[in-house]
Amino acid sequence: MNNNDNYYACTGSHNCYWRNKVSSSWIRVTDFYSYWTKKGMSATTSTNKNTIIRNANVGDVIQFKNKSGWYHSVIVNRKANGTVYISSNTSNYYDQNFKNRGNDSTSFRVIKFK
Repeated sequence: MNNNDNYYACTGSHNCYWRNKVSSSWIRVTDFYSYWTKKGMSATTSTNKNTIIRNANVGDVIQFKNKSGWYHSVIVNRKANGTVYISSNTSNYYDQNFKNRGNDSTSFRVIKFK
């Protein structure tokens, strides 16, 4: 990281520190979706996991929504046995069956990467 990636922030008269610049489209689920759909990626939204599975391929991103809103993104790392297998760094899992994840979610969407 170089100096152009940092900035000096102050929260009070004597409370200043260096901060790293971050891309909100990388850290926020809704901003990630907005960024990629504006770049031409298509998305399918459904409450049915089978619809998401049919539309997802390796490399696509699946997002989860609960009553509070869109809250989690995962990447499809494998498609086999009538499901997709996903990975996430938020709770550090790899090759998990999508059918067994996000059971408290109300909706899902898959962002198709060309």
